[in-house]
Amino acid sequence: MSVPASRSIANTQRFHTGRIPFSIIEHWAFKKFLKALSPAYVKSLFKRNALSRTHLDEVYKDTVETTDALLEKIPGKETIIVDGFKDRNGRHVMNISKAKPGFASYFKTSWFGRKTHKGATYAAEVEKCITQKTLAVCADNTSTNTGQIKGMFGILKRKFSGLFFIGCCVHTMDLLCEGWAKIDQLVTTIKKVKDIIQFVRRYSILHEEFRFLQKQRHLVNSSASMKGLREFPDTRFAYAYLMIVMCWDNWSVFLELVESEAYKTLKKQKGKRSAAAFQSFEDCLSASFKRELRDAKAVLSYASVTLHELEGDKQLSSIVVPAYCIFFYCISRINEEPDMTLSAQTRTEIIDEVWGSVCRSERISHVVSTGQDALDRRWF
Repeated sequence: MSVPASRSIANTQRFHTGRIPFSIIEHWAFKKFLKALSPAYVKSLFKRNALSRTHLDEVYKDTVETTDALLEKIPGKETIIVDGFKDRNGRHVMNISKAKPGFASYFKTSWFGRKTHKGATYAAEVEKCITQKTLAVCADNTSTNTGQIKGMFGILKRKFSGLFFIGCCVHTMDLLCEGWAKIDQLVTTIKKVKDIIQFVRRYSILHEEFRFLQKQRHLVNSSASMKGLREFPDTRFAYAYLMIVMCWDNWSVFLELVESEAYKTLKKQKGKRSAAAFQSFEDCLSASFKRELRDAKAVLSYASVTLHELEGDKQLSSIVVPAYCIFFYCISRINEEPDMTLSAQTRTEIIDEVWGSVCRSERISHVVSTGQDALDRRWF
C-alpha cells in the first residue's frame, strides 16, 4: 500500500471515530492545515464521497477482520447480545453483538422499517446470526423479547432447544432503579426539585442571575460545581437523579438568588399574579427540604454508582450476578431499611438464595463461587 493510501485510511479512521462531518475534508481551512503538515499529501487528498464510500468500506472491512480474528482466538462458544432502541430519526433499530469471556464485538445493525415490532420479527433477525458456535442469546427483559409464547425467546427456544436464553441482569437492575424513583417520599422530593428548576428557567433574568452567582462562587471556590439547570422528564431514574444533584450542588446559589436585587425586583413586577409561584419557590428552600434532598441524593446515588459500574466495560463478567443479587435483596427490603454493611457470610447467603431462586424458575444450571464471586464461564 502506498504512503498516500495508508494515510487516507488513517484519515478516514480519524473522521469516523471522532465523529467529524465528512464535508470538513473539502474545507479550505482543513486543506491549509494539512498542507502545513504535508504539502505532498494535499495533492492526493480525496473528496468527501471517497471518504464516505471507498475508504470507509476499507476501514470497516479491516475492523471486521480484526474483531473476528480476536473473537475466534478466545476459547468457548459465542453469546449473541441484542439491544433495541430508536435512532435520532425515530426509526426502530436493533444492534446485535457477539461476545465471549472478556471480549465483545459489534456484529450488525438492523432497521425494521414498516415491519411490526413483535417477537416474530426480532426472532427472524436473530435467527440469521445463530450458528453452531452460538451458546446463548441475551436481550432486555421486555415481553417482546422474553415472552415464552409470542416473544423472541419463546419462538427461538422451539427452534433451538440447545441454546440458553438470558434476560439481561443489568437491564433488570436499570428497571429496579427506575422503581426507586417512584417511591412516595422520592416522588414528592423529585416534584419539588423539578419545580425549582422550572421556576428559575422560566424567567430569563433569574436564570442569568443564577449563572452570574454561580460564576462568582466558582471564583472563590474553584471546586464549586458549575452544573447548569436542565429539565429532564422525571419518568427515568437517571434523569430524576441528575435533577436532584443539580439542586443539591447549587443550593447555596439558590439561597443567594432569593436575596438578590434581580429576584426582588422581578417579584415586585409580577405582583399578585405570580405571588404563589414565588412563595412556592421560597418554601422549597427550607432547611427541612434540604434534608429531604440530601437523603434522596444518598439513596439514589447508591443505585447510580452500582448501575454505572456494572454498565462499564472494565468490569469482570463474574461481578454482575453477585452485584445483582445483593442489589435485588436491598431493593426488595428498602422499606425495612436493611443494613448496607453486609458480612461476607450474609452476602454468600443472599447470593445463594436470590440467584438460586432465579435459576430454579428459569431451569438454568449455574455455578457460583462465593469466595471469588465467579460465575460459570459458559454464560459469557
